[in-house]
Amino acid sequence: MTRIKDIITALLAVAAITATVARGDEAQLDWTDWRAMPVMDGGRRMPLDTFARETVRAVCGKTNPRLDFGGETKKFSAAELLFSWLAEPEKWNDAAFLRAGNETLREKLLHVPSRDDLGRRLRYVSPRRLDESPAFDRYLSELTIA
Repeated sequence: MTRIKDIITALLAVAAITATVARGDEAQLDWTDWRAMPVMDGGRRMPLDTFARETVRAVCGKTNPRLDFGGETKKFSAAELLFSWLAEPEKWNDAAFLRAGNETLREKLLHVPSRDDLGRRLRYVSPRRLDESPAFDRYLSELTIA
């Protein structure tokens, strides 16, 4: 019975969040049910919030990153960012959120500068940038063959 209740709660949370996002009411969202939703990861049950924090930290290097998205810089909570990746993945193709602060990685594999025009260190790249890099594809092929 608890499993059915968890599934129903999760479906209601996703439906409510999706409806609110569709209306453009992001500032009014209550992420409580989404964060509490149970998920399985590596054979253990945990709240979605824990899973989101671990996932976002692995991808972005921080649990609540400040990212450029849609022409503006916004601070995301891990749960909010995970939801956005799942609900609107096409919006993230050109957003620089994948951790890539290593200068060798940026310059030799991705052919992107490690610093911006003001001399600030660049730390992220977009999925499209990775997808369009033949050097990065070759690097990944070598890793999987070895």
